[in-house]
Amino acid sequence: MIAGIASVITAVVGIRVERANKQAEKHAELRRKESLLSLEMMDATLQLSIVTSNALTGGHNNGNVERAKKGVRSALLISMATTVILMVPVLLFAPDLTAFFNAKPEVIRYGTLLLRWLSPFYILCCVNQVYSGVLRGAGNSRAPMIIMLSSFVVFRQIYLFIMANFISNTIIPIALGYPAGWLVCSTLTLLYYRHAHLSKSRLVEDAEKKAEASGKSR
Repeated sequence: MIAGIASVITAVVGIRVERANKQAEKHAELRRKESLLSLEMMDATLQLSIVTSNALTGGHNNGNVERAKKGVRSALLISMATTVILMVPVLLFAPDLTAFFNAKPEVIRYGTLLLRWLSPFYILCCVNQVYSGVLRGAGNSRAPMIIMLSSFVVFRQIYLFIMANFISNTIIPIALGYPAGWLVCSTLTLLYYRHAHLSKSRLVEDAEKKAEASGKSR
C-alpha cells in the first residue's frame, strides 16, 4: 500500500513538473518571438541614434551647437515617423506575424496580446535613443550610461519585484515593465538634455589641447 501511495505521489509530482516545464517553455518561446519582432521596430531608431551621434559630434565640435540641436529635432521626428509606419502593420497583422514563427494557438494568442500592448510604447525608445546619442556625440557618455542603467536595470527590477509580489503576477502587468523602464529613461534623458550645457564638452578641442600639452612636455 505504501508503495502504491508513493507511486501516486511520484506520478502527481511528475505531472506538475511537466506542466511547469511546459509553461516555462511557452513563456520563453513567447518572449523570443516578441523580441524578434520588436528588434525590427527598434533597428531604425538605433541606427538613427548612431547617425545623430556622429552628426552632432561634427556640428558640435565646429561650434554649430544650435544647428546641431536643430538636427536633433529632425532626427527625433524621423525616428518617430518611422516607428509609427512600422507599428501600423505590426498592430494590424499581429496574429499573422506571430504565427509566422509559431502556429500554436496559445502562442499566437499571447504573442498578439504582447505585440498590441507593447508596440505603441516603442515611440518612447525614439526619445531615449536619439537624445542619448546626442549626449554621446557631444562628448558626454557618462550621463546616458547612468540613466539607462538606472532605468532599464534598477528601476525595472524594483518594478518587477513590487508588481509580481504585491500587485499582479500576470503577463500584461509584468510585460509592462519594459515600457515603464523606457518611460523613465526617456523622461530622465530629456530632462538632462534640456539642462545640459553641450558647449562645455568639445571632443576635438579637448584632443587638440592634449596634443599641444604632450608636444610641449617633450
